[in-house]
Amino acid sequence: MLFAQQVDLKPTADVKRVVNSDELAEMLKLGEQMKSAGNESFNAGDFRMAAVRYGQVASLLGSCRALTATDQGGLEALLRVSSRNASLAYLKTWEWGRAARACNEVGGWWVVVVVMLG
Repeated sequence: MLFAQQVDLKPTADVKRVVNSDELAEMLKLGEQMKSAGNESFNAGDFRMAAVRYGQVASLLGSCRALTATDQGGLEALLRVSSRNASLAYLKTWEWGRAARACNEVGGWWVVVVVMLG
């Protein structure tokens, strides 16, 4: 007996795409531009747009893994900063759940506590 089964071949959150140094350099450059756009929006008081821009960094880089430890460190540093910035932007718009999720993406839940107490 033959029967067909639909299979979802989309990668899961645990699957990371490996990028070489040249590709990562371009992605990091774009990520820095997105983060800078987020900083500009934040400084202008447009916290929702800032959160969107910071989230774009996570969307771009969150599913990547670098070939070298040095490159991976740069990737993780930009992700950490962008996620924490997004969390702060969400706090400014009173979106506590989104703020916590943004921090938890990089294991930084403590930032929410510090900002709320500060």
